[in-house]
Amino acid sequence: VRNYEETFTIHSVNSASSSIKSAITILDKNGDRYAIFNESYDKLRQISDIKAKAYNKNGVLIEKIKKADIKDYSANSGYSLFEDNRVRYYKPVVSENTYPYTIEYEYEYEYTGLFYFPAWLPVFGYDLSVEHSSFKVIIPEGESFRYDEANINEGVKISNEDDNEIFYWEVSNIPAIESEVYSPYLFEFAPVVYTAPNSFEIEGYKGNMESWKEFGLWVNQLNRGRDILPEKTKIEIDSLVEGFTDQLEIARVIYDYLQSRTRYVSIQEGIGGWQPFSAELVDRTGYGDCKALTNYTYALLKYAGVKSYYTKVRAGRNVPNFRKDFVSNQSNHVFLCIPFDNDTTWLECTSQTSPFGYIGNFTDDRDVMIITENGGKIVHSKVYSQEENTRVCIAQVSLKKENVCTAKVLTTYSGLQYDNVSGMLDESYEDQKKWLYKNIDLTNFNINQFHFNHNKADGPVAGVQYNIDINNYASCTGKRIFLPLNLLTRMDYVPPRNSDRETNVVLKSPYIHIDSIRFVLPEGYEIESSPENFEYKTRFGEYSASIEIQDRNILYVRKRKRNKGVFPADSYDEFRAFYKNISKADKIKLVLIQTEN
Repeated sequence: VRNYEETFTIHSVNSASSSIKSAITILDKNGDRYAIFNESYDKLRQISDIKAKAYNKNGVLIEKIKKADIKDYSANSGYSLFEDNRVRYYKPVVSENTYPYTIEYEYEYEYTGLFYFPAWLPVFGYDLSVEHSSFKVIIPEGESFRYDEANINEGVKISNEDDNEIFYWEVSNIPAIESEVYSPYLFEFAPVVYTAPNSFEIEGYKGNMESWKEFGLWVNQLNRGRDILPEKTKIEIDSLVEGFTDQLEIARVIYDYLQSRTRYVSIQEGIGGWQPFSAELVDRTGYGDCKALTNYTYALLKYAGVKSYYTKVRAGRNVPNFRKDFVSNQSNHVFLCIPFDNDTTWLECTSQTSPFGYIGNFTDDRDVMIITENGGKIVHSKVYSQEENTRVCIAQVSLKKENVCTAKVLTTYSGLQYDNVSGMLDESYEDQKKWLYKNIDLTNFNINQFHFNHNKADGPVAGVQYNIDINNYASCTGKRIFLPLNLLTRMDYVPPRNSDRETNVVLKSPYIHIDSIRFVLPEGYEIESSPENFEYKTRFGEYSASIEIQDRNILYVRKRKRNKGVFPADSYDEFRAFYKNISKADKIKLVLIQTEN
């Protein structure tokens, strides 16, 4: 980034504008992604005055990009029913002799309704150095906004000019940040400034973000009166829950009802991006987005006498947590919280297949904002323990003299490990078979039969059972057979060397993997040598492998635990050694020798 300048000007409680200038030099093809112009807009945020220029390595202007070259596309996601999001897009045409080149963009945004304020991210990706970047906020004197700085050496500079108050940040000469495996989210250690309004207004709905409580009251305002159910649906609910007294069981029945008669579609249009469809409309049409389906479930539970909370969350597998001390709209999804006396149940209302109470790593273990009758409140979502997140493999392998073996395998996935197989549970037989061939870690085998086991009533637990023939599984040399004991879960991955690690090592989801494999030896062979039992414990996790000889049967049991935690950068070599030792231990072999006839 040679230069980046962004000026955000607040005009009133519901209007603002932003002007942006950027110049980025691309050094090689790996940087081409940073030369792409890809800016979205919608009904509440319009983009205009886009200008673009390209320069060669000597700084000579080689192209003024025409307005027609910057395409205008619908950002329709493919599963959206209504969506006014659009994208202005341009990708420079480059060849091998183009590098280095510089691309320069200028454009403006006009905001109608101030719900989002921009965040300034000078280092917005890996392998990207910054020569100079600045961010300016202009606001009329007497008005206010809030900001939150992180990882910036020099803080804000404040001045006054023409009845306006000016807030200014800048950084210079920041080296590129190299991506490191198992590192924190980039913006947890890169410089960033977040901004947000105190008071705001969208399409006539006035709100306040000075506290989570006030923000939640605005959400309540949007949702008010949208939980009314048709009389025929009330009669159906009465019939469904008749005889049930336990609120958890009532909630389970209603969740099944929701899944059986609704489907998810995205709605992204104006205030509809924030306000749910009414429960009556969802009931009549059978569809809705996350807001609508969550509100509908809330209405069903409310009628049945079960208390629940509409909940805003930043969803995704690798996303930063809420900044609890900086009230702002940080969510991209909505789900439901049911606070029972002994525990809290969370419902993903957009899924037709998820077991009751299962939210997966899309929304687990993070701060969320529940919307109570008294406003917003920050709580923490479900945390899946190491003991819950298990993958257990039980197999029996019969070896033949011709170096062919047959294996019967049952693998069960629980807790967050359920996500590894859940996407295949309702797929066709052929798609399931393709998935098995892709995911069984063997090179030469045939699947004879298989079956996926799943009962949603058991929670996030699913299994796959299969019988296979394996060719050339063991290696033969003369009278000896060298038999690998780890049939299916050999770990080959070792994190790369990194002598100057800069970021902490972050392990997010703890789990336990257990393999119990019984080998039935072929006639005419006996054991010549057997590996010793092995156990290895570190702060990152544990590993053990044991071998038990039972006449002509060999029982191999492998257990691997990975712990959750944030570990200092200087522990990386130890962390790498943990993986390296597991990789080595997974290669152990039993040696069989042919007996004399």
